[in-house]
Amino acid sequence: MSTGAEMHGKQTSLERGAKKALITSPECIERALTGETGTWIVP
Repeated sequence: MSTGAEMHGKQTSLERGAKKALITSPECIERALTGETGTWIVP
């Protein structure tokens, strides 16, 4: 998935009521959920 498409998906989720969105790769999901890696988008 391209970065633009991923950002659009996160924006749509936030517009629909999500409190925050996480951008990471599937391999890093555990580390991202603990705050070690990834990018959180919080409106």
